[in-house]
Amino acid sequence: MPPVYVELPKMQQVLSHSEEWNAQWERLGNSGVLTPQFCLVDLVGSRDPSRYDMLAREYATLLTFTLNIQRKIDALAEYNLESKWLESTPSIRKSHVLVALSEACSAARNIHDARRFAGDILIDNLGNDGRVLIDLLKAIMPRTPQKALQLRHTFPTLPGIHSGPMEKWGLSYAQILRTELIYLVVLYTSLSFLGKERPKIPVTHPRGGGDASNDPQRLQFQKENRRQLYGPSLAKEVTREDKAAAKERQRQRCAYCTHCSRPEQDDEKFPHCGKCWNTLQRDVPYCSRECQTANYKPLHKAICGKALDLDTAVSFAMNGVIIHRAYLANVCDEEQMYDYLRISLENVPFAIGEEKGGNESEAQDPYKFDRDEAR
Repeated sequence: MPPVYVELPKMQQVLSHSEEWNAQWERLGNSGVLTPQFCLVDLVGSRDPSRYDMLAREYATLLTFTLNIQRKIDALAEYNLESKWLESTPSIRKSHVLVALSEACSAARNIHDARRFAGDILIDNLGNDGRVLIDLLKAIMPRTPQKALQLRHTFPTLPGIHSGPMEKWGLSYAQILRTELIYLVVLYTSLSFLGKERPKIPVTHPRGGGDASNDPQRLQFQKENRRQLYGPSLAKEVTREDKAAAKERQRQRCAYCTHCSRPEQDDEKFPHCGKCWNTLQRDVPYCSRECQTANYKPLHKAICGKALDLDTAVSFAMNGVIIHRAYLANVCDEEQMYDYLRISLENVPFAIGEEKGGNESEAQDPYKFDRDEAR
């Protein structure tokens, strides 16, 4: 069976033509083309399996960022958002959801393409019924996990998807990408509605990455399919636009200090951990010797110069979040923090557009955690 090619909506049109861009995504989602099987196979195929250590590190970074978004959402508790949001009209709510979707998806390619795994993130679903966003807020906030929503977890477990490390990575990465997109949309919608500035999403491009999107065979396949979709002349124009947009995104990327998260400025080059780079070509930058020293014993020592697998990467990310979020000690005992943070990820509904309740036989306990499926 020949491979299938799907042209996704253009990232460079997110802000300039946001309504049409969103409509294209919703039409594509409703078409049935973006099946979980297709999207997961495409995701795994776009990465270089020989750089599995870098892929695991990328997953850990994404998990850390997602949990940090959760903390920003938790800070919304001080605003009287619920009553104001519920009193507003659907048209007003939808306008802020569109702002959130477009701003979040304009920041990075992986966030933009995460909509492949989020066909239920629809403006109508989030805007018509004001309770949907409020329920999501309460599910994400790590204050009271005992009040987690009893919604069904419908992200697929595909036959054979755990047959190898790359397949396991692909499913885990897709799930955390989906969760990150949900978190960002909830955060940005809330801040837009409150008239507050949205935080900038840090975008990095570490050296030695595991991207295989420039593989010659993959590029030739993409070229031929674009010719079939658009015709020869328009296909060339689309390719030129994509290359220009990718170049601009690349220009805006920078390194961030592993310890304090300070961005690297244009006129400086952060040093990195020599052992990690020389052994694995893993880029672990620090803005200063002080930050490197402060980060080493509590976090970096455990992985310094050592290859990561998915389980080690997850533990590393979770431990880092626990260390930097001491306020959680007021919520639960220290020995429970690790599972507590994991459970908070599980609380995010995986089927926003579904009716609450549904088939009782398919309902899942939000406290049940499967290490292979939920990461």
